[in-house]
Amino acid sequence: MRGSIISSSSASCARTLARMPNVVSLTWTEALFHPSTGFELFKHLTALHLENYGFPSLNDFISLIGSLSRLEELSCTSVRAGECTSIITPSSPSPLPSLRLLHFDNVVMNHFMFTEWIDINSMHTHLHSLTLFSILPNDFSLWVASVVSVNPLLRHLAISPKHPYVLGNLLDSYDPDYPFPDTQLRSLEFGDRSFDIITLMVLCTLFRSGVLPTIEKVTILVTDIDQFLKFESISGWRRIIVELLSERHPSFRRFVIRVLTRTASLDYRGVELIKERFMEFHSLGLLEVEICGNKVVV
Repeated sequence: MRGSIISSSSASCARTLARMPNVVSLTWTEALFHPSTGFELFKHLTALHLENYGFPSLNDFISLIGSLSRLEELSCTSVRAGECTSIITPSSPSPLPSLRLLHFDNVVMNHFMFTEWIDINSMHTHLHSLTLFSILPNDFSLWVASVVSVNPLLRHLAISPKHPYVLGNLLDSYDPDYPFPDTQLRSLEFGDRSFDIITLMVLCTLFRSGVLPTIEKVTILVTDIDQFLKFESISGWRRIIVELLSERHPSFRRFVIRVLTRTASLDYRGVELIKERFMEFHSLGLLEVEICGNKVVV
């Protein structure tokens, strides 16, 4: 059973939740009330998606998530949590033993305290998919790099290219004589931000280093297609193409360009221009282009 609830009064929410004790997937949007209101009823919940949601403090957020022992997917978009001086002590060794997917997009909270809670409970060791499109402080990227390097189960990582610290710290922690023994990352995705020359250089260095030998797919999310296809960025992308096609990435199979907004320039000529710019991928059948969810090049 799946459910979706929008903003309402706490009493109304509690009555609604009481009628759905067996729900397994829930999307909750535009709500601001104390999280103890009814969520403890969801003993079978495996997927929780919070959108435009507010918590009085980070501990309120942690109390809610920690009470959902069967949770496998946690997705937070435009979620905010107030400050707290310390995080709550876990009541069990691992309150979320089944957590596999963690998705944060435009989340405002104390990332350091949240990841401390994750580390205390060893949840980072069994994540399969980690998405972080929030504004991340530089030091926080060290934690992301450590998750990539030590988690043998992580298959998908999505980050904002506007924060190349994550990739830089991953490079800094990599020793070619002692490569990451557990890294099995298959899919790398870059969120909806502009790609400047510095970011492209970091990406090129990352792929040249051989840090991610198991990578199969690279996905980039694009809003401004005109900016993305400007001549000055093409040389950077061409260097990245060369590295992805090298013997350092024997499993590489797909380069996905996901255009999120349709513009006047995305006519037939625009699609042809994308294929032209990424001809090496297109000629080998490795290029995939999506425009507003519709595949136009496969």
